[in-house]
Amino acid sequence: MRKIFPVLFIVFLLSCSSGENQEKRWLENYNESLLGFPPRDCLHFPFDFRNFSNKKIIVYPQEASKVNLMAGLILDTRVNDLFFKDYYNILVNQDFKKIAMLNDSIFFIGDTLEDFSSVKFKYPLPDFSECYDEFGFSSNKLSGKEEVLIVEYKQGEFINSEYLVKNLNTPDGWRHGMSRGIAIDSLRKRIVYWLVYW
Repeated sequence: MRKIFPVLFIVFLLSCSSGENQEKRWLENYNESLLGFPPRDCLHFPFDFRNFSNKKIIVYPQEASKVNLMAGLILDTRVNDLFFKDYYNILVNQDFKKIAMLNDSIFFIGDTLEDFSSVKFKYPLPDFSECYDEFGFSSNKLSGKEEVLIVEYKQGEFINSEYLVKNLNTPDGWRHGMSRGIAIDSLRKRIVYWLVYW
């Protein structure tokens, strides 16, 4: 028994070290991803991950995605229960545009073939389907339980012309633009941050 204890202790230390190295690599990748975009457009992304778990980052580089050409960043996270309440209150009390998910004024940017050209009010959101459809988005249908805080959205060309989206069925005036914000699922304590250009 005495011989087994040191072996188990060494295995425990190695697993802790492996976890720390993995977290360090993830943070390096995250920081490198943020550097690919204008700093002012990334200010709403978190930088302290002590209370975050299950982090997944999706980077749309300035090259072809599945259907359209675009650039952007999505960070899909969960936070612990104790942290969520305070963090949620901070987020919703910011001066962001708040919209409900079941809203005819939403249109999606990204890997969607849907025609949004008839949308009257223009709140562009990325297509979150790459987040495993776990955030309530499935074939661009919404559960209605999420809240969206739009930090900024505006029309115009923000990336090089060769990367601009082509043949996108967007509403009038939204052929090109940018959108950034935060989507919140209070039930699952899930928070998704986004920045997208098209």
